[in-house]
Amino acid sequence: MIATLFFGLTAVPAQANKPEWAGKGKPPTQEQKEAHKEAMRSKRGNEVEKLEPEPRPTLRERLDERTKEAEREADRRARDTHDSREMTGRETRSRERLEQRTEETEREADRRARDTHDSREMMGRETHSREVRGAEVGKGTR
Repeated sequence: MIATLFFGLTAVPAQANKPEWAGKGKPPTQEQKEAHKEAMRSKRGNEVEKLEPEPRPTLRERLDERTKEAEREADRRARDTHDSREMTGRETRSRERLEQRTEETEREADRRARDTHDSREMMGRETHSREVRGAEVGKGTR
């Protein structure tokens, strides 16, 4: 495992981009050397171009960007305020619907309680009349 790790780390430099003539045991020709030097110069030139700083924006461009940024922020705040007001309206309507449902539920509960009370009262009357009738029937058979 250590050998695999060692060969893996040492093989990376060996895999670098090499010219065609490298590693074949023959010295390069003058043309091959010049072509390689030119390739390396162009490669370094591209790297230097990449490192060059980007041109700085002018004062006017920076001011315009800040103005646009401030406008975007103002638009965002306006949307947030609108959304907040809209949510407050929704919450108010939701609260009103909840109160209405609560009142309806309370009225229904009161109605059921009255119905239950009325039915118990009726049952009490029926029970009482049965008891009275049973007592009358019992008197007559004796």
